Amino acid sequence: MKTTDIIDNNNLTMTSEIISENPNNVKMYGNHYRCLVKNGEGKQGTFYFTKGYGLKDGVKLTELVECLAMDSAYIDMESQDFMDNMGYEDIKESNDILKSVKRCTRKLNNLITDNLEEWEED
Repeated sequence: MKTTDIIDNNNLTMTSEIISENPNNVKMYGNHYRCLVKNGEGKQGTFYFTKGYGLKDGVKLTELVECLAMDSAYIDMESQDFMDNMGYEDIKESNDILKSVKRCTRKLNNLITDNLEEWEED
């Protein structure tokens, strides 16, 4: 299943706005966005997304869903494994990011009927 399949199967739409920082990771540099994603049943979830400073074209729904689907692969990891895998040097920071990943995965799963384990990168 591809990113566009997840979007189409669940009739996902998104609005976004630029914000001053990403509350999930205040150390992250770039252009920060608050994204409101709705499905065809009227359920909605708010997600935060950061892109590099040079990428000023806003955030696309495909980018957000692809990022969330990729992140979902880490939800069963322990903090130390996540830290080692992602290159973090601080266990507290790693744990905070992992909690955010798990929270975002739960929110996305609440909006979709697809199994994220079947997702394949476009």
